[in-house]
Amino acid sequence: MLQRTPRTQENIEQRLGVGHPCGPTSLVTCENLGDAPLFAAFAHEIDRAAESAGHFSRGEGNAVVCLPPSVERLLDGGQVAMEGTDGSSQRWDVIEGKPGNTRGIGHERATIAQLLGARDARSLPWQALGPQHTVYVREALAARLAPATVNRALAALRRVLKWAWRLGLMTSEAYARAADVPSVTGTTLPRGRALDGGELRALFATIAAGPHPPIRARDAALLATLYGGGLRRAEVVALDVADYRASTSALAVRHGKGRRQRVVYLTNGGRAALAAWLAVRGKDPGALFPPVTSYGRLLPQRRLTPHAVWDWLARLARRAGVATCAPHDLRRSFISDLLDGGADLSTVQQLAGHRAPTTTARYDRRGEHAKLRAAQALHVPYVG
Repeated sequence: MLQRTPRTQENIEQRLGVGHPCGPTSLVTCENLGDAPLFAAFAHEIDRAAESAGHFSRGEGNAVVCLPPSVERLLDGGQVAMEGTDGSSQRWDVIEGKPGNTRGIGHERATIAQLLGARDARSLPWQALGPQHTVYVREALAARLAPATVNRALAALRRVLKWAWRLGLMTSEAYARAADVPSVTGTTLPRGRALDGGELRALFATIAAGPHPPIRARDAALLATLYGGGLRRAEVVALDVADYRASTSALAVRHGKGRRQRVVYLTNGGRAALAAWLAVRGKDPGALFPPVTSYGRLLPQRRLTPHAVWDWLARLARRAGVATCAPHDLRRSFISDLLDGGADLSTVQQLAGHRAPTTTARYDRRGEHAKLRAAQALHVPYVG
């Protein structure tokens, strides 16, 4: 029988802040489960893919990123390091089949592995997990985390188990039993906020007061694109000059979430801001928004990072006297203002690049005034 070690249970309870009176097979250690980790088998599949294909393409006009053909380059949590010919680097999540990040999917797998007594995601033999383990993970996470966070972790768990089945490390029956763990129900208050018109004007005014023309032009165009196009920060840093067509003000988003490409339109002030920036930057191929030094010197061969955009907006908000906001709040403002302006939900969904309209609806931050205005549009034929 699989045994739970007292020290591991103590660590789990200390980490969660609560006790979990689970049965003796609920929590396991790596030694109890066996010594054939899933990621070792997956590393073999990576080598095979590297030999047969040799590269992944990051899209039109971008560098070809090569898969490292050695097991040693496999990072914890099933992520490999990839380097582009333009000097850029990123992690590729081999389980998810998309760019990875340490704060997201890899972190969720590591958390699950630690809950089950393993050191990290690579050392846990996922193929030996059964329903008693996955149910324990669900209950342990649900005791301290929001439902959406728990469900993301459970989705990551199911995908790892599915790869164990694909690689022949689990039978169909064992996979079905282990993956049959229900999602956690419940709702929480929406995160983030929408910026009002005064806050947006304050941000643009602060940029316009800057000392260096290249920085002013770049920052104004970047802010206009984040708000006017509703782009995610990872999408805006991946833009190239060739993605923008000035004649139609169309901006092609080629590196959207979930590999979903779309076209957005920068009109009015957004179009003017981007035209002013391109007059400074030039139309040479490369990143649409390259870094600019504090002295106003452009670095056209480099590319901003998503984290740099986060830090830039945080500093800008402090200088403008605007309450703390994140790049994604500009996206929430974009969606809320479009809906408030009368755009239908389906059109806003397409512009935002969401897979489902329910996701777009969760970004609506218009508040009670929108519901009141909708109610006032209803005519009640009362006769007194």
